[in-house]
Amino acid sequence: MINFKPIANLLLLLCLAFLDTKNAEASNPPLRLRSLNSLKLSQNYPWGPLSSNVTTINSSPRSALSAVLEELENEKLFLSRGYHDEIYFLIAVVEEKKGRKNSAVKAYEQSLARRANNPSALARLGLIAKQSKDYDKSINLLNEARWLLKSPNPELLIALSGCFSAKNLPQKAEKLLQEAGVINPNHSSIVKPMLDLRLSKLKKTGDKNEKLVLEKEIFQYLGQLIDAGNRDKKYLNMYADYNLKLSDPLVDSVRFDTVEKLLSDLNQSSKADVSTFESHILTLLKRRKLNEASKIMGIAKEKFPSSPTIIDLTNQLKIELGGFG
Repeated sequence: MINFKPIANLLLLLCLAFLDTKNAEASNPPLRLRSLNSLKLSQNYPWGPLSSNVTTINSSPRSALSAVLEELENEKLFLSRGYHDEIYFLIAVVEEKKGRKNSAVKAYEQSLARRANNPSALARLGLIAKQSKDYDKSINLLNEARWLLKSPNPELLIALSGCFSAKNLPQKAEKLLQEAGVINPNHSSIVKPMLDLRLSKLKKTGDKNEKLVLEKEIFQYLGQLIDAGNRDKKYLNMYADYNLKLSDPLVDSVRFDTVEKLLSDLNQSSKADVSTFESHILTLLKRRKLNEASKIMGIAKEKFPSSPTIIDLTNQLKIELGGFG
């Protein structure tokens, strides 16, 4: 007679082991829900989700990236192939953050080989191509990502605009920026490329009316840059010059106060040069602040004693002081 008790016991043990495995899986979800959170990665990628749980490297310090990469490579060995498109994508993000573009491109391509309709990977490859000045390739990749996304993405449109601008196709570039502006009118990345397009048009036009319109638009975009906190010397000087040309010191006194303060701060920094002092002095002269202009002129002469610009401004100030007296 066959004794079924040992067999029954074995089956019971196998069932218990199976249940233990299921419980372990429930308490230890796969990479997308467990390991990436332990690596302090965030679910915040601008090009649209890979899936509801996709994550990207967001806040890991550079010193931790090698450990992040090692864990991702290890996870790849233990997870089913269904997760590998995301694993390769995240490996690519780490490689890109480490500055290893070739390795990043390879990993993005491996992600796409496993999921061809991944807009995030396509967009990242497009941006890398743009950085490498391969604009045709970038346009193709970014457009492919664009059509795969469920909703328009301003960053993607801005990147595409940059490619067309670099290819000297300003109309296409501007159209894309306008589309991005409709989606997000306050997007900070739209202002500078729109400004650059206007400056490029201004150089090419010979029409006086168009020139005036462009100058007013340029002044407006410069103001938006300054209001957004941009303190680049180039834009500050340009803003001050357009302010002198297009503003009235009596009507626009608040704007003149702002320009004066910005130029004063800049001239007290190591970034100051002849052009910043020139803008500051001319602004003061426009407002008939002759004593303050004389004071700034004295500092400028000490810093740039042989500058023709400062010599001309000194003579101009003497005339102004003579007329004022």
